[in-house]
Amino acid sequence: MLRPEEELEPNIPANVQGKCIFSAKTLEIGLVTGESVKPGLRDKVGSAVTSWFQSKLGLKVEVVGVQENSVSAGKEFDLLYTASSANGSGVLQKFKETSGQAFSLGDDLQKVIGEAVVSGGDHSTAWCSATLDFYGPKAKDLIVKKTDFDFGGKPE
Repeated sequence: MLRPEEELEPNIPANVQGKCIFSAKTLEIGLVTGESVKPGLRDKVGSAVTSWFQSKLGLKVEVVGVQENSVSAGKEFDLLYTASSANGSGVLQKFKETSGQAFSLGDDLQKVIGEAVVSGGDHSTAWCSATLDFYGPKAKDLIVKKTDFDFGGKPE
């Protein structure tokens, strides 16, 4: 993990990979416990996360998988993503600046799910993790070339 006092030089490239978990109570997405989600909903969740990363962090992510899971009181979507940035140090700075706004991810996903949503996002959570692997000549002097970052609220 990078030390907080370690200043990053601008434009250090990084590969980014991570996971997001979106959890919603069954009634909020209009389902009966145990029922499968409507076709295409997983794709909408993936699109919402992709759009969110682009608009909030300027990071173009590729969703490599979305899995729907039934949990005790609803549905959970586990999403894996990857990205590459020529300015990984800038992405890390945006992660730090945006960490307090990560709860808006849940709201954004609620909006995308749209008509299926019965109530607001007060019983839904969104949590993401990211690992940035810095590489290239500018990264050679970094003490640590990899850092992890979590944001949002972990599902209960």
